[in-house]
Amino acid sequence: MSRDGVEGWLGYLRQLPAASSHCHHMQADQHNGLSLDRLLNLSYAGWCGVPVGQTAAERQSYIDQIGANTYFVWLSKAVAELYGHGEITVASWNAISEAMVAAHEDPGHHFRLLSQRCRYRFAVQDSYWDPGSDLDRPDLFRPAYRINSWVMGHGPGVTDHNGGTPWREGFSPATLEEYLAALEAAIEAAVARGCVAIKSALAYDRTVAFDQPDMEAAGRAFGRGASSVSPEDAQAFGDVVFHRICLIAGRLSLPVQVHLGLGILRGSRPMLFEPVIAAYPTTVFDLFHCGYPWVDEIGGLLHNYHNVRADLCWLPLISTTAAVRALHEYLDVAPSADRILWGDDCWTGEEAYGARMAWEHVLAHVLSERVSDGLCSAALAERLAERLMSGNVEQCFERG
Repeated sequence: MSRDGVEGWLGYLRQLPAASSHCHHMQADQHNGLSLDRLLNLSYAGWCGVPVGQTAAERQSYIDQIGANTYFVWLSKAVAELYGHGEITVASWNAISEAMVAAHEDPGHHFRLLSQRCRYRFAVQDSYWDPGSDLDRPDLFRPAYRINSWVMGHGPGVTDHNGGTPWREGFSPATLEEYLAALEAAIEAAVARGCVAIKSALAYDRTVAFDQPDMEAAGRAFGRGASSVSPEDAQAFGDVVFHRICLIAGRLSLPVQVHLGLGILRGSRPMLFEPVIAAYPTTVFDLFHCGYPWVDEIGGLLHNYHNVRADLCWLPLISTTAAVRALHEYLDVAPSADRILWGDDCWTGEEAYGARMAWEHVLAHVLSERVSDGLCSAALAERLAERLMSGNVEQCFERG
């Protein structure tokens, strides 16, 4: 097969298997009755805040407003390939929706989209509603253990942004050290069940700048409700817990996946997290979303720290052009291309397929340009393609 130009590389990439570093896929029964309207609202296109509408005029207005947004672009391309009625237009809307609903009458349809259309060898699953769950599909998912509730939950009734808390019935640590011991036991149990990573989405809850542990301040917050704890003591509690998590992860050889960028923008800049990376050189930090919009800061961290992985998960959907720029930059500066990862970061099979298409687009453009510009040989580009589609993720999250 010719590798000339973008189309040649796309043809090569489409035949390769993939592995996803990160996703939030819903359980099979939650896909029952999945229509196009519901998919658009569930997907990242729904984050645009534009009403989908019901009439032809409302739907046309919806497409006119977000039709250039890459959340929508790749979802539209995905449903065109999956259901055979073209991309999303007012004319094709109902036919696409009816085909989707009919397909999802089979509860296995969602998982077949991942295994057969996305061609996943596996995906790292972040079931934030049930940390450590693999949706009873160990053949397809390797679970991550989300730790937001532990970091944010300094006392009963205090939750993370998803409503998670460790303070459930029967959980009654008397001291902060007992709490930390329970956290360590929970992570060890998750690993025993097959977890391959720790996941932090704390950029949605607080700053990603973590001060040195202050046990005295953290102790003032422990066991108390939100209304009786100062913001400074609550943050100190989270700092203590997160530092302990990094120690545990290093001991267990668990990568720590860290959401950077977007979220609470003022507190999610990647360089805020640098002191943690430097403090735990034996802990691997998988830095998500290229820290968008600060993609160059991830490049700097990738260049300077051997324990950093630059993860383009979600970025090709956020901004396809930013993903092309980021991948070029990371290939330029990475001590090893093995440290560059990708994941779909989706809830549905349709959007995951769109995410794969977006990643193929990014890879095809970058590889074609680098070969054309003499920055690498075609043979090396093929090896890079295989590693970036699946090999690097497999290497990072291999257990045992």
